[in-house]
Amino acid sequence: MSYRTNIHPYVLSGGSGKRLWPLSRSLYPKQFVSVENKNSLFQDTLKRLNDPMYSKPKVICNIDHRFMVRDQAKNIGLNLDSIFLEPVGKNTTSSAIISSASADKDSLILLMPSDHIIKNKKIFNESVKRGIKFAQEGKIILFGVKPTRAETGFGYISVKKNMQYLVHDISKFIEKPNEKKAKKLLISKLVFWNSGIFLFKASTLLKNAEKFCPETLRNVKNSLKHKTFDNEFYYLSNKYFSKSKEISVDYSIIQKSNNLMMSELKTDWNDMGTWDSFWRNSKKDKNNNAVNGKVYIEDCHNSLVISDKQFVLTSGLKDFIIVSISNALLVVPKSKLKNLSKIIEGLAKKKFDVVKNSLKSYRPWGTYEILKTARNYQVKEIIINPGSAISLQKHKKRSEHWVVISGEATVTKGKKTFILKVNESIDIKISELHRLENNTKDIVKIIEIQSGTYLGEDDIIRYKDEYSRK
Repeated sequence: MSYRTNIHPYVLSGGSGKRLWPLSRSLYPKQFVSVENKNSLFQDTLKRLNDPMYSKPKVICNIDHRFMVRDQAKNIGLNLDSIFLEPVGKNTTSSAIISSASADKDSLILLMPSDHIIKNKKIFNESVKRGIKFAQEGKIILFGVKPTRAETGFGYISVKKNMQYLVHDISKFIEKPNEKKAKKLLISKLVFWNSGIFLFKASTLLKNAEKFCPETLRNVKNSLKHKTFDNEFYYLSNKYFSKSKEISVDYSIIQKSNNLMMSELKTDWNDMGTWDSFWRNSKKDKNNNAVNGKVYIEDCHNSLVISDKQFVLTSGLKDFIIVSISNALLVVPKSKLKNLSKIIEGLAKKKFDVVKNSLKSYRPWGTYEILKTARNYQVKEIIINPGSAISLQKHKKRSEHWVVISGEATVTKGKKTFILKVNESIDIKISELHRLENNTKDIVKIIEIQSGTYLGEDDIIRYKDEYSRK
C-alpha cells in the first residue's frame, strides 16, 4: 500500500482565541502565535506531517486567517495542497464534512487540530499506521492518550479490553469531569484522553453524516459545489455554508456512531487551549514559575508571568496567571481560568476591540504595529515581506510620512516611482495615489507617521491589489 496516495491530512485551523487571550485574539488565534522566535503550533503541526506516508496537507480555516496559513507554511518551506476557507465559523462538523466531500470516496482522511503539542513525531505516525487497517474496513479511528494527571478540561474515552496493535473498541465517552471524577479516571487502565484527532475513510464519514446530520451534509456539499478559486484559496459559498448547524463533530457524529475504535497515542501530548496548559508546558524555575519577557518575580510560586513590552514586577503570588501582551493585561488566579472564555465573549458583545486586535496586525504583505496614537496623529512600524507590496491606494482624510529604517523600499507617489534607502523619507499628501513595495530579498521596515482628521483603516480607496481586497 502506498501511504503517500492513501493518507490525506486535513488540518483544522479555526478558533477565536478566547481561552488564551490576550496572547491569542480572534484575528490572530493561538495556533499562529510564535513565542521566543520558535515555530508556531500550526507550523509544528505541518512539520509533523512532512513524511512520505502523507500527501501534501490541506488546511481548513477561517477566511480571515488565509494569509497567515499561506505565509506560515511558506516560511518553513512546506507546500500545502489546498486551503479551504470557511466564510463563518461553524465548529468541526462542517469541517469534517469538507474533508470527506472534497476527497475521493476511498481516500483515508487524517483530520487534526493545529494547536496541539505532540512530542514524538515517529510515535505519532506509528499510532496513525496502526489505525489504517481498521479505517479501511469502515471504522472511524480516534486517538487516545493515557492521562498523566486529573485533568478536568479534557474529554475522556473508555475502551474495552485491549486488542492487538494497541487499537481498542470504544465502550463510552466521558465528558469533561469534575476533579473528584477525574482522579478516579486517572487510575483506570482502560480510560484515555480524547485527543480530537480522527482517521477515517471519506465514504465512512459521509455515510455517518447522512445518518446523523443530513441537513449540514447537504449545506456543506452545496457550499463546496458553489465554491470559487483564486489560484491560492478555495472560497466556500456563504449562501449555503452559513445554514450549517454550529456543532462539534464529536457530538454530531462521533458519539452517535457504532463504527469507532481507538488507537493509543503513546507520547507526550497536550492541547494548548488554556493558560494552565501553557504554564504546564513551559520551562519553570525552582519555585515552579514559568517566566518570559521583561519580568522580575519575588516570592512567587506555581505562576505564569509573561510580558512582551512593559516591565512587570510581581511579588507574593501563588497559582496566578499574569500576561501582558501588546495593548492588554490579564491578571487571574488559575482557579478562575475556566471563566475566561465567557468573560471574553462578554467583551466581544460590548465591541471591545482588544478582543479582536492587538497593536500588531497581520496583512498578506507583512505586518504593522501601532507605536503611538492620539486624536489627530498615529505612528506605526510597517514591515513588508520580500517580494510583497501594499495596494495602490489613496486616503481622503490623512497624510503620511514614511522613513525607511531597514531595507530598500520602492515607493509609488502619484505618477512617479522612487527608491528609498535607510534614513531616507517621503511625504504622501491627502488624496495622493501611493504604494509601498519590497522588490528585494530582505524585509523592509518603515516608520509611518499619519496625521489627519480620521485615522481608521477603512479610510482606504484601493486601485490595485494583488490580494483581491476591496
